[in-house]
This record gives sequence, structure tokens and C-alpha cells, in this order.
Amino acid sequence: MSTFQKHLNDTGILTIPPGVHVLAKPLLVPTGGIVQGTGPQCVLHFPDITSGPCVVNAEWLDYQNGNEDITLRNFAVQGGGTGAPIGKVDTFTQGIRLQKVRRFSITGVRVSHVGFGLHLVG
Repeated sequence: MSTFQKHLNDTGILTIPPGVHVLAKPLLVPTGGIVQGTGPQCVLHFPDITSGPCVVNAEWLDYQNGNEDITLRNFAVQGGGTGAPIGKVDTFTQGIRLQKVRRFSITGVRVSHVGFGLHLVG
């Protein structure tokens, strides 16, 4: 588990400092979770995600319940390492995926180098 994930799990709030922060696994945002930075210079970089989401609600595989009250603001999500989308579009590589989320807010988030920038489901 990454330091970012542990902090988000423990406190419900992740403040991303300026810089490029490489994560090997999707960041799972819990109910009531807030992920925030101070602008596009706060980058969550996912070089090895070949399909699936980079940032996703924690209960995204719970097709009955999902999550609620998730806030994402003022940071960047970057997949891949070359500037090209990672994988083909049919691999469903996603920057942000919110599935069965009731009440969410996304403000000032830049997503790049993925097949789908934002994937909202149900």
C-alpha cells in the first residue's frame, strides 16, 4: 500500500504536494474522501497501469452500494510514460472512474495520457 493510500485510508483526506508522484496501483477513494492539490503541478503519475482506473472510488466493484460524497480537486492524473495513451482504448484505461457514487465533486483536475479521462458508471 502506498503512503498516499494509507494516509487517505487513515484520515479521509489526501493533500498532494507539488511534484510528480509515481503510484503503482490505483488510488482508492473512500466514502467522504477528499483528494486535493494546489494545482496542475501536483501530479499523480501511473506509468504501469495498463487497463482500469488510476483514481477510483474504493467500492467500485460493489455494484449494489458504491460510495458517496467524494471530492477531487486541483491536481493532475497522468498515465503512461511516453505521452501516448496507455494501452488501446478497448483496454478501458481510465484516468478517473466513479462507479455507483452518489454525490461527488471534481474541480480543477487535469487528466492526460489515458484511454478515457473520466468514466462515470451508474
